[in-house]
Amino acid sequence: MYKKDPTIRPLKQGDKAFLLKWLTTEEVLAFYEGRDRQFTEALIQEKFYADTEEDRWIGEVGGVPIAYLQSYQLTVGDKRTYGYSVYQPVYGMDLFIGEVTYWNKGFGSAFIHLLIARIREKDAAAIVTVDPRVKNVRAIACYKKCGFSIVGKVEKREWHEGSYHDVYIMETKETNGIVT
Repeated sequence: MYKKDPTIRPLKQGDKAFLLKWLTTEEVLAFYEGRDRQFTEALIQEKFYADTEEDRWIGEVGGVPIAYLQSYQLTVGDKRTYGYSVYQPVYGMDLFIGEVTYWNKGFGSAFIHLLIARIREKDAAAIVTVDPRVKNVRAIACYKKCGFSIVGKVEKREWHEGSYHDVYIMETKETNGIVT
């Protein structure tokens, strides 16, 4: 496929141009944030660089940035909404491949495994969750391929392109590439 393995690295200020390019691409916005969202440099700064509660990453292949990833501890409110004990260590994660020519080539699952490994470095006992829209069949298939299973559904959870959409709560108990 490609000569270089996928890697992830922390997001840097110099990555703003990639984020702006990706988040003004209609194909990407159809799945992430919505085509009705108008991203600007100021909004990129606010959304991706101001909040320090999330770990943010850039996914690369052969040194070429192609994806954005983030992970974060779920809030007490989100834990309750998703059905977890407020005392459990639960992380959420999100990602998108911004370079459309890299879609459907296995990079999404590679980046997911890399991000889970980073989360496990922080807390080996954590549950890792994702919450794709129910209609995002491709993302759900990718997460299942990576060992996630659907454990719940939250109705009208995510605002996307003018209305609220249902999401699945998916979790994995993967540890070092092994699903337990």
